[in-house]
Amino acid sequence: MFSAALCESPYQDPRQDETRARLTTREMEIIKLVADGKTYREIAHILGLSVKTVDCYSQRIKLKTQCYSVALLVRLAIKNGWVDL
Repeated sequence: MFSAALCESPYQDPRQDETRARLTTREMEIIKLVADGKTYREIAHILGLSVKTVDCYSQRIKLKTQCYSVALLVRLAIKNGWVDL
């Protein structure tokens, strides 16, 4: 599956720069908070959004990155330096 190959490859994929460019600032904020272990409810509170809005952002992030699980998304974010450990 394309998403597994994209998210699990040990090598930097040039398509990741393209993926990062498609993500909005708000989407990157949400990725960072998800990677920090926050729930959608906590993210909503922190960003002043509804839980439904955070879920909508999450769905868009998953479509753009083709990582359909939180674990793969966090792995992608760490691998590409989008979040700090």
